[in-house]
Amino acid sequence: MEAASPQRTGLQFSPQAFYLLLARDTRIERKAFESHRRCPVIVLFFILFLFVREFVGRVECVFG
Repeated sequence: MEAASPQRTGLQFSPQAFYLLLARDTRIERKAFESHRRCPVIVLFFILFLFVREFVGRVECVFG
């Protein structure tokens, strides 16, 4: 079985089109990644805030 040539399938391979498709794809992935990355940071700050508030409350109980 021989490989299908671009002439036989009617598809034209263009490097420019491939790079544009790749750039668009990575831009979409980067945007999705940034939105997913922002959520754990917010959760981390919230947990850190609760921990600091609890710790400060215990320190105040000890000293005062």
